[in-house]
Amino acid sequence: MIVDRIENLGLYYPVLKGLEEASEFVKKFYKEPSEDGRYDIDGDHIYASVATYETKSREGAQFESHKKYVDLQAVIDGTEIISWAPVEGLKVESESFSQGGDIAFYSGDTVMDARLPAGYFALLFPDDAHMPCIMDKESSKVTKIVVKIEL
Repeated sequence: MIVDRIENLGLYYPVLKGLEEASEFVKKFYKEPSEDGRYDIDGDHIYASVATYETKSREGAQFESHKKYVDLQAVIDGTEIISWAPVEGLKVESESFSQGGDIAFYSGDTVMDARLPAGYFALLFPDDAHMPCIMDKESSKVTKIVVKIEL
């Protein structure tokens, strides 16, 4: 997992093909917000989902991971916690990989929490189990972009 400010996304372009296109979308959206929904950047290869929601308690939440896509999760408004743990240290509760899907859910212990206020992002790779949308001190409204970048 990489966590940094949105303005520093360019530092990570060599790490992942498609990150530059994803970054351009996020930076433009950050300056000129638009409606919630799906935005195709490069068809199903790179696409963004924008959502506004209330953060939630950690109670009952599960870790998730993906194999086909890397997640670029950028907070536009509000603050949330994303809990992180390596996939290999968790117990698989359910998965859709074997049916062609791209998500698995896990239970286990958090290794660290990343606090993402507006203007910050997390880049999450297949071995990065993550539990997004967790409230900081109390539930609050968040607007976030999740860009899926195909591996």
